[in-house]
Amino acid sequence: MKPLLALVVLSLLLTAGCGSADTPDTDAALHEMQQTNPAPASYARVSLDWFGTYHGITPCADCEGIDTTLELTQDERFTLTTIYLGEDETPAVTEGEFFWNEAGNTVTLAGVEDRPAQFFVAENAVIQLDMEGNRVTGDLADLYILRKQPETAE
Repeated sequence: MKPLLALVVLSLLLTAGCGSADTPDTDAALHEMQQTNPAPASYARVSLDWFGTYHGITPCADCEGIDTTLELTQDERFTLTTIYLGEDETPAVTEGEFFWNEAGNTVTLAGVEDRPAQFFVAENAVIQLDMEGNRVTGDLADLYILRKQPETAE
C-alpha cells in the first residue's frame, strides 16, 4: 500500500512540475517522503509488534540444546534466559539494554559477550545470528529461530 501511495505522490509531483524548472522542490519533496516512509528493511522496528517474549531451543556443541528465552520490552530493554539442557540446568539470566541497527531490523543485546548477541527481528519471531552477526545457514538454520510466545493474562 505504501509503495502505491509513494508512486501516486511521485506522479503528482512530476505532473505538477512539468513545464517548470522546479527540480529542487521536487527533490526536497522526495527527500521528505523518504524520511516519512522508511525503506522496507526498517519496517521491523516501526511496523511489527516486536516487543514480547520469544522462545526456542538452539543447537549446542556439547549439550542437548540451549533452551533460550528472550524478552524484548518497548523501552528497549531485554531479559535473556538460557538453560543448557543435559548439563547443569540452572538458568543463566542476563538483563540490559538493546540497540537497533541502522536498518531497523536487528537488535544487539548490550553486555552479552560470551554468546551471540544479535537477533534479526521478523514477523512473530527473532532469528539468532552468529558471533559475527551473520544469519546461520545449512541444515540447522531453522533451529536458530525463536518464536514469539502468546501473551498471558496476569
